[in-house]
Amino acid sequence: MYDREGWTVRDDRDGCRSEYKPMINDTLNGAVIWFSHYPEGYWKPDHRHNCAHGIYVIDGALQMGESVFKPETFIWNPAGYPCGHGAAPGKECHFLFVANRPFDIEFLGEEESRRERVIQELNKKENQLRVFPAFDSEVWCEKEEPIGSRFYAKPLLIDHETGMTVEYIRFPADFERPAHRYTCAYGLYIIRGRLVTSFGVCTKGDFIWFPPRYVNERFRTDDEECLALMITNRQYNVVMV
Repeated sequence: MYDREGWTVRDDRDGCRSEYKPMINDTLNGAVIWFSHYPEGYWKPDHRHNCAHGIYVIDGALQMGESVFKPETFIWNPAGYPCGHGAAPGKECHFLFVANRPFDIEFLGEEESRRERVIQELNKKENQLRVFPAFDSEVWCEKEEPIGSRFYAKPLLIDHETGMTVEYIRFPADFERPAHRYTCAYGLYIIRGRLVTSFGVCTKGDFIWFPPRYVNERFRTDDEECLALMITNRQYNVVMV
């Protein structure tokens, strides 16, 4: 994320310019994942998407409506949720963007925006944002694998349309998992620590995407724990090979 390679400038409405770095376009359900950067002063007016989507705030601060979200917060937006958002006043913002379906956007006029917000309020339970704040804000679940290795997970959501899952993962220091594969495609965004995989050594700011049934021969941490955000394209199991 922190290198400059692969970033593209996007010209939005009203002369607003942001940057994004596309990474994944999943063949199973059309899910997309990319890094985004909103410069200070950037604001995207009210709009909606036909895809459900999530934003993980990496640094700076994101304003969505009247709410401001700080780093290490994941926000899940239901499909069709109307909202404006951008960098919070005096801040810029980098974030990881995840959509469960192919991405689209429809900007709303003032009258339509008011009508959509009324509908949103009437159906609040079904259409509200879901916010998952910093890692140590809730109880972690301890998981034990067949080989005896233990790690910790904090499930955030299972998307009812596609089976996409999002969860926080904490691998302890000196964790090691033997050769294995997942029954889905999945990605790990490294937030803290280092993770050694068959793809190489991954550190803070790296995003690794493992294709379906990819066999990971190496998967371990060093002498410090590793925190990651994990995203899958459907519900899954881990199979030792």
